[in-house]
Amino acid sequence: MGRVCVYAKDPMMLPIEQSFTDGVIVHIAYETSPCVSPDCTLDMTAQCQVFATGMTIDVRATASWTDTTNQLTAGSYCNLACWKERAVCTTPALATGSFTIHFGESSIPLDVPSQLSEPPCIESLGQFRLGTAE
Repeated sequence: MGRVCVYAKDPMMLPIEQSFTDGVIVHIAYETSPCVSPDCTLDMTAQCQVFATGMTIDVRATASWTDTTNQLTAGSYCNLACWKERAVCTTPALATGSFTIHFGESSIPLDVPSQLSEPPCIESLGQFRLGTAE
């Protein structure tokens, strides 16, 4: 459950424009959804893994946290801030070709070489259980 975006370089680096060239190691950034209140959440972590087979790239991501809402004292509340956890995983070097990136029930194409004005992203509903997202 969440979103992954595909980057030709480290997602913390600028520019937003993405240039996918032969031999590129693709960085896939996973962001959790839903967001949670930092006042009522502990131990939030996120992980992602990439499984590349031929022209198919499968992304699997999970997140976990401890919801502390039931530990609030009288008169306390969870603020409305929106906190999301992130994780980055990478592909092996990709040769020239047309790839399909899968995340949950969704997929997007990625051509190498290609130049994109912004990183392509995939949303997935995945599964949600209190304190976890997959």
